[in-house]
Order: sequence, then structure tokens, then C-alpha cells
Amino acid sequence: MTMVHFLIKRGAKLDMQDGSNTTALMHAAREGHIDIVQTLIHYGAKVDVREGSMLLFHVAVNVQRRSLFMMLGSLGTYFAARLAASENTAVTLVRRGGGASTSTHAGPARRVVRVDLPDGEAVETEVAQVLRGWERSAELDRDLWPFDLTLVTVKSKDTEKVGTQLAQAAAHGLLVPDKSVILSLQNGMGNADVLRSALDGYPGLRVYQGLTYLGASVVDDQYVRLNGSGRTCVGPAEDPVLRTFAERMERSCNRASPDQSQGSWERVEEAVVLSDDVASMVWTKLLANAVINPVTAMLRDKNECVARQGLRPLVTEACAEFERIMKHEKGVKLLLGEHASAADFVVHVARQTGRNTSSMLADVQSGRQTEIEAINGFLVRRAHQHGVLAPTLEGLYRIILGLEAGYAAR
Repeated sequence: MTMVHFLIKRGAKLDMQDGSNTTALMHAAREGHIDIVQTLIHYGAKVDVREGSMLLFHVAVNVQRRSLFMMLGSLGTYFAARLAASENTAVTLVRRGGGASTSTHAGPARRVVRVDLPDGEAVETEVAQVLRGWERSAELDRDLWPFDLTLVTVKSKDTEKVGTQLAQAAAHGLLVPDKSVILSLQNGMGNADVLRSALDGYPGLRVYQGLTYLGASVVDDQYVRLNGSGRTCVGPAEDPVLRTFAERMERSCNRASPDQSQGSWERVEEAVVLSDDVASMVWTKLLANAVINPVTAMLRDKNECVARQGLRPLVTEACAEFERIMKHEKGVKLLLGEHASAADFVVHVARQTGRNTSSMLADVQSGRQTEIEAINGFLVRRAHQHGVLAPTLEGLYRIILGLEAGYAAR
């Protein structure tokens, strides 16, 4: 029985953060229930104990209810460390590997997450729980689920596998329809659709596609390096879970741990932006990714190489093809800001992130499968569907596939 059912059975009416405005009162038996009080305090409740024929507890859970987040992927490790620094936030980090393990099995040290920041500083934060799968969910701390938000940041090639894992999590009650949100911050297109398909048996689960300009690389187990800073955009703006996510990310900057280690977050120029037009933002990022990622991977060079004058004809043609494809997509537009053309925008992004190593270049250098299928592959398939010629985008796509085939055959 969940904590909420436990309280309701005893006459509780909880004023929760999800919009309910019922009176927050609970009548307990004459002898008192200290376990209930402890549970409420654990969940951030303000408890008003009054004398009388029976104990009366006034519970203001709506103000301080704890949020429960689950993170998957290397960038998820960064978000886990950041959110764990916020009050009333319990973060579960999901690691690669089979089986299930929790902090109680592995010891307190196993819950420590480290992030190296771009300025050379390092931040270590302790998360609430570390998992390796869902099969033994009965052994997990029941105070830490069901999850309000599950953040998916794995490579696009792993999306189908994660969708299967999330379906298992829902089957075990870790995700709850009409309560839980699954948010994809992955590169490329189609990831949210794959997750929705995997969770088709749980129609009340909300699955959204967001985007982030942050990047992180794995250094070691539960240890990542943040490669630059930038915005994270999520929506719809009125979703209460997404609003809480944005608020907790901002709040983490203003709360230091007892040893002051969390003060380092103040130097990270990162914000979570709520928007009702995330789809247009995702397409705009796709424009930059479809040019910068394959070109840097081909040339084995940093992002700034895309801004070279000699590459301008290639950039211009690739962007023109992108715009021809996008004309057939409904409800989205390119958000180019002050830039006169799509090509100008891509060159600006390449210069702004000039010293960065693109994720596709990092994959090629490491001999890993890239995300080209979810980026240029997606665009090539869309072009074929719409009857649009896109030889430049398709050429970039085929070259990266050739690179992958080359090192896969070694």
C-alpha cells in the first residue's frame, strides 16, 4: 500500500502539488501514530499537532512535497547531480548493466555522482538511489517511487531498449499513468515516438520530446564531464511535472551542501526553459546537427571547421534542402533569431561552439555507432516521403554510414 493510500485510509485529505485543492486534514487514532508523523515529515509535510479527544494533523504537503526523478544516460548523470542538490528532491540514477542494485546493497559511496564542470571545478553529490534494472523492484525503497519524471538522455540507438525497460518499470508500478512523465532530451528525431510505442499499454503516461544544448562525456562509472553549457527546453509549459523540474534545476544553484560543494553549480550557465513550441526548437537544433555533426565527423575536426569559407557552398545547399523538407512538416518553423538565413544560423552555431567536439566526431573517434540515423537518416526518409530531393544531406548520411562500416569491419 502506498503512503497516500495509507493516509487516506485513516481519513487524510492531502493538498498535493498536482493541483488538488482539498483541505489537508488527517484524523488519527487516540493513541497516536508516530509512524505516520515520521512519514509525513519525511515527505516534507508541516505537521500541526493539537490536543483533544483525538490527534489532529494539519498537513501542508502542497508546499513542500518531495519530487521523485529518475535519470537515464550520461547527460542524465549531470542532471541527477544537479537536481540532488535541490531541497525535497529524490533522484534515482539508472546505470548500464543487467540486474538491479540499490544504494543499500552497494553502500553509501556508490550513490556519489561526480561532475567535472567546464571551468575545471568538480562537484560531487549523493543521489537517493542507484539502479541496474527493474526486475527486482520489490527490493527498492518504496519511498522513492513511483517517479514523477523520468529523463532519457541515452544514445538514440538505445531508445528501443530503454522503452522496453520503461514498460517493465510501469508494470512494476515505478511509473504511474496520469502522474508520471517521460522526457526525452536525446539527439535527433523520433525518439519520443519510439518510447510512446513501447509504452502503448500505459496510455496515461505522458511522453515528451525536449532538447538540450548541454553535452556530457563519460569519464568513469557515475562520473561525467560537462562539455560546455547551454539551455534545456521542455514543454508543454503548463505541465506541472515539467514546471517542477525547471524550478528544482534553478533552485539547486541557490542551495549549498553542508560542505559548500554545491556552490559550484552557480558557475554553470544553464537554464531550463518552458515552452509550448518545443517542436520548432527541436527542428531548429536538428538543422544545426544535420550539418555540423557529419561534417566534423568527416573532417575529424572541431565544430569551428564548419564556419570555414571553403565549406560555405556545402552548408548553404544542405540548409536549402533542409528547408524544402521542412515546408512539408505541419506546425513547426525554424527559429533563426537575427540570422538572415538558415546557413547563417548554422555558421553562427559552429562558431559559438567552435572548440567543442561534436558527439558524432567523438563516436567516430571511439569506433562507436553514431546517431546519424536519427539525424540525417531521419531527414533522408522524410525527403523520400515528401518527394523532395536532398542529395547533400543524403551524401553526408551515406559517408557517415561508410565510416561506421569501415571501423565495424576491423
